Amino acid sequence: ANMSYGSSPSLTDVSQQAIDAAALNADILPVCAAGNGGSSTTGSSATSNGLAVANVAPNTKVVAGNSSRGPLSGDPTRFFPDIAGCGSGTVMPRRDNEANNYVTSGTSMASPQVCGAATLVKAARPASSARELKAILLASTESIAAQNPTLNRNAYGLGFLRDDLAVLLALRPGTVLSGSIGSI
Repeated sequence: ANMSYGSSPSLTDVSQQAIDAAALNADILPVCAAGNGGSSTTGSSATSNGLAVANVAPNTKVVAGNSSRGPLSGDPTRFFPDIAGCGSGTVMPRRDNEANNYVTSGTSMASPQVCGAATLVKAARPASSARELKAILLASTESIAAQNPTLNRNAYGLGFLRDDLAVLLALRPGTVLSGSIGSI
């Protein structure tokens, strides 16, 4: 499920409790925009049981200056966001006038791409739980540390979304995926 609007980083906020309930009780993977506050995460969703998505430029994979980065307000030990997707210069049809384009940028443009990738992985591996989908997406990211030398994991998470690698990982023969996510 995609959530592309501001929220609260507080785990006791009603919106966060609803997101967690959906993830834990309904096996839904919440994919949330990390926010567009730059160094502030005060309007970002905690997304504890989902994925918070940073915004990077499509060709350079450089983190946008306004993409919220951690540590998360109220939780200085948690890296935030979790993963990065293309959210800069997104071209789409204009509402109520599809003949004209609308170009916009932000984490709200990046999170639907990660949500769509989760859907592709689910189609490739239908028995996967939401937690397994999250693990597959994170385990198949591309490092973008070289493109962002002054930033760290608190700006782009474990790396750039690679839905092609995620689907390949999901299609591996066998029933159990194992491995570990290394530090960046």
